[in-house]
Amino acid sequence: MKEIIEYLVHCRVCGSVDTEEFLRLPQMPMTGDFVPTDGSRVEFKADIPLCVCRNCWTCQTLHNVDFSTYYEDYEYSVGASGTAARFMDSIASHVTSSYFTEGEQLRILEIGSGDGRQLESFRKLGHAVMGYEPSAPLAELARARGIDSICGLFRRESLNDLPATFRHVDIILMSFTLDHIPDPVGAMDCCRKLLDPNRGLLVIENHDLEKIFERGEFCLFEHEHSIYLTAATAQRLLDRCGFDLIAVNPLPEAITRANSLVLVASPKAPVGGRTILSSIGLGYEGAIEWYQNGAETIRTSIARFDSYVSSCVNQGITLAGYGAGGRGVMTLAASRVASSLEYLVDQNPKGEGILAPSSRVPVVGLEHVRIHPVDRIIVFSFGYMEEIQDDLAQRGIPAGALVSIADIWSEKAVA
Repeated sequence: MKEIIEYLVHCRVCGSVDTEEFLRLPQMPMTGDFVPTDGSRVEFKADIPLCVCRNCWTCQTLHNVDFSTYYEDYEYSVGASGTAARFMDSIASHVTSSYFTEGEQLRILEIGSGDGRQLESFRKLGHAVMGYEPSAPLAELARARGIDSICGLFRRESLNDLPATFRHVDIILMSFTLDHIPDPVGAMDCCRKLLDPNRGLLVIENHDLEKIFERGEFCLFEHEHSIYLTAATAQRLLDRCGFDLIAVNPLPEAITRANSLVLVASPKAPVGGRTILSSIGLGYEGAIEWYQNGAETIRTSIARFDSYVSSCVNQGITLAGYGAGGRGVMTLAASRVASSLEYLVDQNPKGEGILAPSSRVPVVGLEHVRIHPVDRIIVFSFGYMEEIQDDLAQRGIPAGALVSIADIWSEKAVA
């Protein structure tokens, strides 16, 4: 059972107490807190309050949850996905070829390295790599790949855990990791100390708040996340922490993942340095209405999902969901009609005999679809639609039976 251990009264980034709540999602679970069907354990649930700082305009949660045991057996990974693998190979090639001399061996540290698949892309290019990962199962998978990995939550004191050869590195990667860290400024301070001050690179992949609001992608608001960035607020955070932003989303959109804000930054150099981006205007500075409008879009998306499901049920259309990651779990948790879905299928379910937290929808593996087909499958992991179509086609499910959650949010999908 996890507990909220601290409610904050100040901004995580600038320390201001001038924060305002603009959205609250009631009684939401942790994304990976699946519960057994035998009822032997209940899940943690609490409100998720979304706030904005009126000083630096960073969107954030203002509560910390005890993650000391949560990530120990965390197993979610996209390393087996061809789409994710192409992105990882592309980012490794782009970063090394665009900012460093061909043929030199670089030292690369990834914070939140998962199963090591991203670091493997760099190692294949001839570079020395090291991972830092809180999940013991994922760290073990990385080691099986030959990727040295330290198992633990990354904090300020984590610098002391690194071997001497990785206390001075050329590249630090954080892929969907910075937004999980309760003290993002402290994490950035550690990165600056580790990076080569003259040529080091910090590569961050975060969820993009502008895309969240544009799509109404409420399922990305989680207890596990501490901050939500736009390109403008990211630039401000980087500047505050001694970094210059030098690139935003450097890869083509066709390669970039579904909701990614990719940032490339370097330590502020005393003399010269790389070409930096000019100041990115917030566009909504001083306008709390932008956040309030985003909140209204979120509420509309939740209502549209419920309306779609209800309409299907009224027509006798049987439903299931695909994707037991954060998008699937949190969509169902926010829904009033989640129990109408017969199951939630996943390529790598966390276990057998488990239920999605809060919604209590059964979580099953791919073969379950062949044995217990439904009329329609709502794909929560819409960024991997082509792969999912191929997986399900092998099990007798035609592409026409799949509907993207993004199409439901935009009302392109008709029951």
